[in-house]
Amino acid sequence: MPLKLRIIIASAVATGLITVATALALTHNDGVGPIGEFIAFTAMIGVNWAFPLLVPRQQDLEAFFLDEAFLVAMVLLLPPLAVVLAFAIGVPLGLLVRGRPPVRAAFNAGAMATAIGLAVATARLSGTNGGVEPADLLAVILGAGVFLIVNAAFVSAVLAVTEGQRFLRSVADGIGFRLLVWAATVAVGLLGGLAGSAYSWAPLFAVLPMGVLQVVLARSLRARKDRERIDGLLRATLDAHASMEPDDVEDAVTASARELLLCRGARISDEPPGQGELGSRLSGSSYPERWLVVSDKRG
Repeated sequence: MPLKLRIIIASAVATGLITVATALALTHNDGVGPIGEFIAFTAMIGVNWAFPLLVPRQQDLEAFFLDEAFLVAMVLLLPPLAVVLAFAIGVPLGLLVRGRPPVRAAFNAGAMATAIGLAVATARLSGTNGGVEPADLLAVILGAGVFLIVNAAFVSAVLAVTEGQRFLRSVADGIGFRLLVWAATVAVGLLGGLAGSAYSWAPLFAVLPMGVLQVVLARSLRARKDRERIDGLLRATLDAHASMEPDDVEDAVTASARELLLCRGARISDEPPGQGELGSRLSGSSYPERWLVVSDKRG
């Protein structure tokens, strides 16, 4: 693991622990509010992190979550400590269900705790105190904006190191989709928070639009992946036929395999795939049996 990546991960974990400790020290007297609501939000956050939207990047997969909806609704309905603790508990639980490696789980949990803590602090310092007046809603939206920036900075820093990109270029990659998800989830969170301020059971009805949003985004991503796959197959065909030299053809095929199958390794070999690899036998009668083998799946 590169030293820069270790520093980023360690920084996320450290700032996350500091955020949770600070929240406990400053707001422990407020408690976590109604225990039923706190447990329900924590469970929903865990489910959200167990089933994310996966978006391909150049060398990895970036997971998108609907965190802003929970953040906004909870800031309007629960004390600050409840918001921080719900994410500090729910995120690791969701990652445990997904079977994420401990290092990734620690990074994600620390980054989320930091982003949530700064978002809650921003909302409180901007004037909201659990009310639903226009000024309160604007303060909550501002806090959600801080959450977006901090979370994107952590994720982009890791992707910049793993992909070898410039940090700002990594931030800009996929920013349109990121803003779309942010706006939609903030809107759902506002509606859930406003309804919950009148009736404690009302946020349950936000589960349906959250599910619909998840399905719509997932299908949109699936359609985009299908289009990219078709375009990639066409480019692969053209590249493979651009030269009659065997080495050029093999380079074109392996490059296309890495891109289309989201793998870091691809080769054409006389040997079948080994452990941890996938392969397909290449047809042809003018040469011995050969295999297209891919390995090191992204994400």
